[in-house]
Amino acid sequence: MKKRPLTLCIILLLMMISTAAMTASLSVTLDAATPVGEQARALTAYICELPPAQQEEWLEEISAFLTSQKTFFAQPATDREETIVYVTDKGQRYHSQTTCSGLKKAINISGVTKEVALAMGRTPCKICYPGGD
Repeated sequence: MKKRPLTLCIILLLMMISTAAMTASLSVTLDAATPVGEQARALTAYICELPPAQQEEWLEEISAFLTSQKTFFAQPATDREETIVYVTDKGQRYHSQTTCSGLKKAINISGVTKEVALAMGRTPCKICYPGGD
């Protein structure tokens, strides 16, 4: 049961890393089909090529993320927020169901925990959550 939330956390971290990488002149490509060790080496090489101030910023962000995940997984599963919501790769909202009319044109819909969606900066869909969430 712990493997699924950990996988979602890793995916979130990889998404944050790849988003930041796309905005920099350097790049790193992360892919769920590539072994984690290989991706970790690619990320390490990427960070090592950054200016020292950006290296420090990356290390702080990664450390904060890992600390938050240790706290999350230290809680009993019954205490965790494990509501599954649905997001797209380009949208800014999360949805309670895949049949939401706000997802009609969506190509890639992923189920993630609400906590992950919030960490991705997503806000509740006004159709799925008319009174807010």
